[in-house]
Amino acid sequence: MSYFLLAAILIALLFFFFGPGYLTYSETTRKADAVVLYVGPGNPARLDEARHLIREGYAGYLIIPSYGVVERVNSEGRMEMISNDKLLSSRILSIRKVANYKKHYEDTHIETLEAKRLIDTIGVKSLILVSSNY
Repeated sequence: MSYFLLAAILIALLFFFFGPGYLTYSETTRKADAVVLYVGPGNPARLDEARHLIREGYAGYLIIPSYGVVERVNSEGRMEMISNDKLLSSRILSIRKVANYKKHYEDTHIETLEAKRLIDTIGVKSLILVSSNY
């Protein structure tokens, strides 16, 4: 029994120390048509990163599927809203979730499906996804 407990503690310690490095994922950023922003804890930092990518010229569109927001860089280099869901933006995900998705779908899954719907309407082919490190 004590060997089992010792092994369990060792495994838990390994997960504790090496888990974050295993769960963190990042790639070299390449140019794309759009940046898709997943909202959640630390959202202001995520939004800053998404806007930084657009300012650096990595993409021409910003898509925030949780709010139904699509912005693009205009000819003057400024972001302009091109989506039509401005009035319901704070509730768009919950409304679309009830109307179109089953109860067992998680918010991130729905955000991905909503992003797909939005990118299909504007015709982009490549994306940069901005979410948490985990």
